[in-house]
Amino acid sequence: MTEGKDSEILFCVVALKRFIDLVNSASASQYGSVPELFGQLEHRGGQWPMIPGADALEDSAIFQHLAPLHAAKSRVLVVSEVSYKRGSGAFEMEARWLPQFVASHRGLFRETLFNGDVLFLDPNDAVLVAFHHEGAYAKFSLRDAD
Repeated sequence: MTEGKDSEILFCVVALKRFIDLVNSASASQYGSVPELFGQLEHRGGQWPMIPGADALEDSAIFQHLAPLHAAKSRVLVVSEVSYKRGSGAFEMEARWLPQFVASHRGLFRETLFNGDVLFLDPNDAVLVAFHHEGAYAKFSLRDAD
């Protein structure tokens, strides 16, 4: 695992397989990859409200729409476009560091967090919050996945 630190942000970079394994364990599903998972989420029932003008908003403004959907209490894993780059993966951190991670993402990785599809996983509560690259977002209970 790799550790990163910036402005007291502590996170570990873990394999995307770990992220998928946690999703599968929480949902009793058998997703093979993050893109497969996201594709299934897009076709699940429920509402995907839009954030108007999301492509012009800063990460912190988009996160303000997502944060009220679920407040993780212990740890959270984040998958963003950066996660697919060589040597990267899902970002795992204590939930209390998530707002700082969002605010510092651009400085750390030279790109915005919400420049593509983003997933936030709370493995303890089996909750997944998804942001679609077109500006839509949704919350999913993984225990209700099947």
